[in-house]
Parts: sequence; structure tokens; C-alpha cells
Amino acid sequence: MKIKLPYTLLFSSLFAISIVHAESLPDLLQSVLNHPSIQARHAESMAAEYQTQAESDKYFGTGSLDATATHFGDDQFMGAFTPASFRDPNFAQNQLQSGINYSLPIDLTGIISANRIRAKSDLAIAQLLERQEILMKLHQTLTAWIRLQSISEKEQALKIEQKRVSATVQRITGEVQAGLLPISDLALAQSEEARTQADEVHLQGERSQLIALLQDMTGQSIQASFVNPQDSAIQIPAWSTDNNNHKDGSDNLMSQIAVQKAISAEQKALVSSRSLLPSLSANAGYTHYDGGGLGENNWYVAARISLPIDPSLWHQRNAANELATAARESALATKRESTRNMTQLKANYDSAISEINALQQEVKYRENIVSVQDELAKVGNITTEDALRHERDLLATVSKLADAKANAITAWSAAQILNGEDPQVYIHAIHVE
Repeated sequence: MKIKLPYTLLFSSLFAISIVHAESLPDLLQSVLNHPSIQARHAESMAAEYQTQAESDKYFGTGSLDATATHFGDDQFMGAFTPASFRDPNFAQNQLQSGINYSLPIDLTGIISANRIRAKSDLAIAQLLERQEILMKLHQTLTAWIRLQSISEKEQALKIEQKRVSATVQRITGEVQAGLLPISDLALAQSEEARTQADEVHLQGERSQLIALLQDMTGQSIQASFVNPQDSAIQIPAWSTDNNNHKDGSDNLMSQIAVQKAISAEQKALVSSRSLLPSLSANAGYTHYDGGGLGENNWYVAARISLPIDPSLWHQRNAANELATAARESALATKRESTRNMTQLKANYDSAISEINALQQEVKYRENIVSVQDELAKVGNITTEDALRHERDLLATVSKLADAKANAITAWSAAQILNGEDPQVYIHAIHVE
């Protein structure tokens, strides 16, 4: 009986990959946003935002409210030492002192400004790292989904080959018993049958690993039969021209992070250098003394200038300058590397699309060859080894086609990470038929 191969139904669309429940993929990707590592990055961004506000608040200075209650063994002098207090001193055994003090920095050297700029850069870095973490988790989830689809297509093709090989084993068994074929042909067919069983176990192992990855990414329980290649189809996203708009790599995510790190390092170096200069601040305070039924008030205003004398500050400044130089060079290196990576991803994407075109034609060719060779084998016009080899070639081509589709989407997804695409744009860029 001739077995019909439905491979043309599997690969009827040039740029399509089938997946289960089209509406569930965006929901699955949305659930990734609750991953603990993403939440951790978000908390870091919030901390950086509060730190930025804290640096800005330093312009308003610092103050304190103080209150002290004291009990002495005998009467003690109360209040501040002034010429008036010497003429009529106050003594009390129980004393209460309360007051307010305030110090306002005068940022002549720009230390507060530099720290504020550094904090803003650190905030930008934290936000960019948060987006990168989100995109990486989305990338891992999508690629796992697509790899599961590839496995499903391979499993379906493998089942067809298993049926064919099983029928071949049965036929050869009868012909060996009838003395029409040598026992070696039966051994060859049985070994091919064992190989297909081993391939099945291997695919099941890969599926289990990918299911575990999806469960980690989404926090959801996912069944082993999660993907069915006949349910619906996902289109391979077109390569956006925006991916090539910045040839110098200056606008992609990694470059932005590196640039912000360089700005932060430069501001740290600036703070370190300006810490060697005198600092100026305005100070004021008010204190009320109360004890023994008497009260006294005292206030003051002052200007304070401070010149640091610390040899270690010079070495710290030199170290900060070197770190700033290193950060600037790293930013330049990252731009070059990002440009190279984007070029490589585009080449991988184009290569995968071209391979899909070629392999789809090859699948049709090998499908026809296997059908013809199967009939020839039944009448003894082709050796068992040749017939089995053509079946293996067909399965290998089907597997390559499934991998090529997955590779195209993987390259596209990696480019979105490099570009720092908005996560919601990423999610909704996956179009399902």
C-alpha cells in the first residue's frame, strides 16, 4: 500500500511557522513581564530614581531638630557662654535644650551638580538594563516557542518515516523468509527502525528542556503537548529598516548603556577632582535653654570654608580619571561591536530566508523521489540501502527547513534586543494567521 506524504501541507507557506493557539502567544509573552528577574531590575530602576531625587535635594542643604534633657548631680551652668551670661549666669540641676540647625552648601565647585548628572546617568543605565532584561526574557520565550514548533514539525515528519520504515521492515521480513532477499537487508532495515526510535527519544528530550524553559520564563505550568503544528501559523517578521539606520551603532541598546556608563564615570572623576578644592557653606542655628524656671535663647549665622588636606584624595582623583578613560574607550568598542553584531544578525536572517526558499523546493523534490523509490523497492529495482537513504535525506531536509524558519525568527528577535525595541512593540510584532 502506498503511503502518501503530507509534507507539502506542512510547508505550503514560504514564511510561515505553525504554533498552537495563536491568541495565547501574546498572552504568554505578556506573562514574562512578571518574571522575578525583571521585577528585580524594575526595583533597581526605582532605587536609581530615588537616588537621583536625593542628589537634587542636596541643593536645599541639610538641617536637624535637636532636643536634650539632662539631669546633673548639682546645679550646672545653663545656656551659651556670652558676655551677658557672665554678668547674670543661670544655674539649674535639670536642664532642657532644644533647637534647630541648618547648613546650606554653596556649590561653587559644582560637586552637587556633577553628582546629580551622575545620578541621572545611573538612572538611565538602570532603566536601559531593565528594558534589556525584559527583551532578553521575551527573546528566550519566543525562541523556545519557535524551537518547540521546529520539534513538532520534525516529530511529524519522523512519524511518517517511522511508518514507512516499519512497512519496509515487514515487507523485507516476508521476502527474507521467502528467500528473495538476504538477511543483511533485514538487519539494515531494523537498524534504521531503531535509529528513528532514537531520534524520537532525542526530540522528546529537547521538548522537555524547552518546556522547562518556558515554565521558568512564564511561571505557568505547560503541558508536553503544548505545540501542535497544524493549529495556526506565525509569520516570520520582516526585517525592519530601522535596524540599519544607525551604522555607527550609536543608537542601539548596548551602546546607550555604554555611553551612559562613560558619562557616569566622567562625573565621578569630576567630583573626585573638585573634592580637592575648598568648599563653602552657610550655616545657621537657634537654641532654647530651659531649666530652674528660667529660659534663654541663642542663635547664630556663619559662613564655613573648608580646604581638604588629604594626600589620598589625589590618588583617588587619578584612579577616577583612569576609570573614566576606560569607560569612554569601552563605549567606543561597544559601538563597533554592536555594528558588527547587527551586520551578522542581518546576514543570518537573510541566509535563513534564502535557505527556506531552497529547502522548500528540496522537500518537494525529495518527497517525489521517496515515493518513486518506495515503489521501485517493492519490485526489487532498487536496493534496500538506497531506499532507506532517500528516506533519511527527506527527513534531514525537513529538519533543516524547520531549523531555518526558527533561525530567521531568532535572528530577528536578537536584533530587537540589540536595538532596545519597546517590549510591547516586540510582543505585537508577532503576527499570527
